[in-house]
Amino acid sequence: MNRTYREDVLDAYLLQNLEEAQELTEEWMMMYNGQRPQEALGNLTPYEYALAAGN
Repeated sequence: MNRTYREDVLDAYLLQNLEEAQELTEEWMMMYNGQRPQEALGNLTPYEYALAAGN
């Protein structure tokens, strides 16, 4: 996760202040935890897994 965060956020943007870093980090965390396929869920996103489980 640390390498992915560094590549996706810290290396990709020229951050002007701490607030900007926090906003980008929050957006990245939502994508990382909720919108990308998770190996533990059979390579489904959490949303796809919930639909498959009938939730």
